[in-house]
Parts: sequence; C-alpha cells; structure tokens
Amino acid sequence: RTYPWALARFRAGLSVVFSRLADMPPDAAVDMAAYASIGVRSHVGMPVMVAGKFVAVLGFATLGSECAWPDEMVARMRLLADVFGSAHQNPGEPLLSSFLVS
Repeated sequence: RTYPWALARFRAGLSVVFSRLADMPPDAAVDMAAYASIGVRSHVGMPVMVAGKFVAVLGFATLGSECAWPDEMVARMRLLADVFGSAHQNPGEPLLSSFLVS
C-alpha cells in the first residue's frame, strides 16, 4: 500500500489527521483508497523527526467507527512523537531501530 500524500507531509514534518475519510483533500485520493482498503475510518499520524529528518510515524487509527480527534489529544500525540524523536538523538542507540523508516 502506498500513501504518497501522507508520506510527503510526514517528510515535511507535518501531521496527517482526519476524523472521516471524506475529510481528506482531493489530492490525497490514493491515500484515501489505501486507508479504506484496510478499514481505517479515522487516523492521526505524527512524524517522528530526528535531527530534522523524518524517521518514523507515530500513528493512531480507528477501524470500526469514526472518531473526532480533539485538538488537545492531537497536541499530546504530537508531543509524544517529539519525545520519541528526542530520545533517539543518538543514531548509534537502538531505541527506535525497529520503527525507523528507511
């Protein structure tokens, strides 16, 4: 499965947040189809950045029903992704190695 729209956002340090697939922009049609094919109804994806480089995604999704993601919760998810990125500032340490994007 490919997610070109989401991947471009993550590489730019931006999140992907939607409560309904229909909320996604028209240029995310490929991503929307990929999310739908695996049953995702709502999603929050936060890029994990290490030294300004995108290395992973911290993601949360709902499959059975749609979910409105409150701004405060999204902010906490962003903070958690930042904590993971900060904890992995030394690339020689294997802390997040199983989650890193190549």
